[in-house]
Amino acid sequence: LGLVLAAQVAYFKRDWLAAHYPDSKPMLETMCGVLQCKVSLLKEVERIKLDASDLQIDPDHANTVILTASLRNLALYRQAYPNLELTLTDVNNQPLARRHFAPKEYLPKETDVERGMPSNEDVAVKLLLELEGLNAVGYKLFVYYP
Repeated sequence: LGLVLAAQVAYFKRDWLAAHYPDSKPMLETMCGVLQCKVSLLKEVERIKLDASDLQIDPDHANTVILTASLRNLALYRQAYPNLELTLTDVNNQPLARRHFAPKEYLPKETDVERGMPSNEDVAVKLLLELEGLNAVGYKLFVYYP
């Protein structure tokens, strides 16, 4: 009965176990190969810090802005990269446009997204955005997991 309970805990808490006890990951992946499941990176948005962010007009291209930001994973283990939500606002702080960005859209092409966001390292974000016909004066940037 104890073995069945341990197997159930390993199955249902496999992502947490793999993050907190990395040596257990190969065993958990073997178990998932048999049970047709997957060991995934944790997604704890409260441990992702959006440090500085800035939205500047691109001096070389009309109607284009450059969004830069810095993300940091405060967890002691790798996590999945979060999605970003950018909302452009008018003079009354009312939304004009909203766009969501997946990690593959805001990270450099050579980044191995599947490997996850390193612990306690800054991750630079840089996006070029066209603002055809929008008179945006402000923005809001959020991180989230779908």
